[in-house]
Amino acid sequence: QTEALKKRLGTDEKTKPIVEAADALLKKMGAIEGKIVEPRSKSNEDPLNYPIQTADQLVALQETVESADTAPTKQSGVVYGELLSRLNVQLSAWREAQSKDLAALNEMIQKSGIPPIAPAAEQKHVPG
Repeated sequence: QTEALKKRLGTDEKTKPIVEAADALLKKMGAIEGKIVEPRSKSNEDPLNYPIQTADQLVALQETVESADTAPTKQSGVVYGELLSRLNVQLSAWREAQSKDLAALNEMIQKSGIPPIAPAAEQKHVPG
């Protein structure tokens, strides 16, 4: 929605502050996303070129735990706790960016008479 907004506003000097705020929001959210998933990773070989992030590490841990016919090891539990903690930090930053930065951008947009940007509905995930 932010990219579509930027295209719609173009290079009009009156809307330049909105475009700059949208760029700042995209940069901030991109940094948060980059700590959860590796957005440059598109193929199976890309983890060799780009470091895997928290989401892929959780998948790898799940595969390790599911590969045995026994209870997860204590080490798996420790790794899970560390990964969950890292993920929660980024999810908190994501929610804060939505509630503060996106709200500020929408306020600027609203004052200009442009339709606001709505955040995507948050999906609830219960750790398994």
